[in-house]
Amino acid sequence: MAYKVAIDSSNKRLDDEDYTLLISKYISERLGTLGIDNFLVRSNSNDLTDEERVNIIKNKYNSVFMNELLQKTTLVGCHKDDFKMFLNDLDVTEFSSQGQQRLSILSLKLAEIEVFIKEKRTKPIILLDDIFSELDIRKRNNVLKYLNNDIQTIITTTDIENIDKTIREKANVYNILAGIMLGYALGITIEELKLGVLKVKPVEHRLELKKYLDINIIDDAYNSNPVGSKMAVDVLDLMPGRKIIVTPGMIELKDKEYDANYEFGRQISKVADYTILVGKKQTKPIYDGLLSNNYNKNKIFILNDVRDAFPLIEKLRDDKTYVLLENDLPDLFNEKKMSK
Repeated sequence: MAYKVAIDSSNKRLDDEDYTLLISKYISERLGTLGIDNFLVRSNSNDLTDEERVNIIKNKYNSVFMNELLQKTTLVGCHKDDFKMFLNDLDVTEFSSQGQQRLSILSLKLAEIEVFIKEKRTKPIILLDDIFSELDIRKRNNVLKYLNNDIQTIITTTDIENIDKTIREKANVYNILAGIMLGYALGITIEELKLGVLKVKPVEHRLELKKYLDINIIDDAYNSNPVGSKMAVDVLDLMPGRKIIVTPGMIELKDKEYDANYEFGRQISKVADYTILVGKKQTKPIYDGLLSNNYNKNKIFILNDVRDAFPLIEKLRDDKTYVLLENDLPDLFNEKKMSK
């Protein structure tokens, strides 16, 4: 359903019309994040003259003057600013469901983030207090992907499963780094800190470090999204020695699948010494992306069965090899078997 939303700012300060215009400028850019179309923001003070707006402000101050003396605080001003929002010309607070109210407020807040970033040249700190309970999975993930763009965000939720695994894993890394820094500042030695980090249990198949004989394996086999895949390649890039990636590519991305895998191939080309692709048809976009970045064809190996990758790795390895297993790569993946 398409919503028309209006924000009434006729009771605002003289310069709030400019702020409403800024919100109007950026709010449409955030509509796709929440899956809303035809989002309209208007200021009901547009038709007022400057003198009329000043008179409105004066009258408001005069009407609350005695109450302000009694309460010993100002009751009108920028710190008391509020918006009236309308869905299809109906007041959100009176006629909308809880989900619609949350979407309306969230769309406003996302637009305000844009104002801070693009107009004030600063990134705000965002607090999201249990906003996900009224949003479906697609909208939750869209909001998180937007906020994942280098914006410091504090999230509270009653269900940790509301938060995408990629976001949680990134937060875990930051928490571990913060703990290391704090421990070091308190006088704990690096060796003691290493022992503590080794006790942290990774999420299974999500950048999980393993050993295959004496080869270092980064098991990210249950990851299948563009953001997480790029992060995994970035992790591989940090490792010493020879770097090998084994992947069947990302699936279930519908019309975005080719482009996402093509870009994935370009990312791999900057890091991997050797690339092992599992399934010729499925990995064609990755192959194209690798070659578009002048990757050496002789370093690309296309296999049908992931089990054939390990004997090949034995031939390609050096004494400090790291192998990244990436994207929906179950132990028995076989393109021919799956195509039957």
